Amino acid sequence: MWMMLVLIFQSRITAGHWTGREAWKNLYCRYFDQQYDMIRCLKPAVVGHMDLIRIFDDGYRARLEMDFVRKRISRNRIAIRDLGIVLDFNLRALYRST
Repeated sequence: MWMMLVLIFQSRITAGHWTGREAWKNLYCRYFDQQYDMIRCLKPAVVGHMDLIRIFDDGYRARLEMDFVRKRISRNRIAIRDLGIVLDFNLRALYRST
């Protein structure tokens, strides 16, 4: 579901329907809002790759620091904690040679 959402928004950005900061704000807000809805509705046993959106955005580091994104990530993490869901971390990058 998230992958589809990212691809739809990416196509709108590419087609010029949204431009600049507002486009990325819309994308990140929708992504993390949809993620929150999924967590609360489905209550999965495990949630992984919370920040999958970053692989489509070269400027993700700056956007993950924006207040509106940080609040949504925090809200989602609190929901995961409160529901007793396992948060899966991918540590593969730690084993890559530099």
